[in-house]
Amino acid sequence: MTDTFLTHLFGWFSSCLELTARAAPYLLIGLLGAGLLQALLPQDLVNRLLGGGKKGRSARAVFIASFIGAPLPL
Repeated sequence: MTDTFLTHLFGWFSSCLELTARAAPYLLIGLLGAGLLQALLPQDLVNRLLGGGKKGRSARAVFIASFIGAPLPL
């Protein structure tokens, strides 16, 4: 019984490690892209386009954010 449990536990850890290794390049690319956008785009432009600092979000800001975010999973 213990052998079966350890086999499943090792398989689970192996799967987690494989998933982490597959996701790591995409996470690093995403972080690098976000850092570049923050460094290159002025904050007031982002606030104006996406409605930062307002209590209620405008429909335009939601549309722009959806347009930018929709192709990301592809």
